[in-house]
Amino acid sequence: VETYVAKEAVWAITNATSGGTTEQVIQLGRQGCIPGLVGALNNAEELNNRVVVVALEGLSNFLTAGDLRDPSN
Repeated sequence: VETYVAKEAVWAITNATSGGTTEQVIQLGRQGCIPGLVGALNNAEELNNRVVVVALEGLSNFLTAGDLRDPSN
């Protein structure tokens, strides 16, 4: 059950980061979503390769949002 929930969480976070605005993605990061994706990578042996790739895509989306954010915020 935990592995299933972890997979679903990775997909949900990555979907939110790929479809959200830059500010929405930054807010997800502020709310603690990044450690969840990193945690999935730390448990990669329990997840399939596709979920690992999705977690990496999510982290990439956070990095991109950080590059695009308004420096005055």
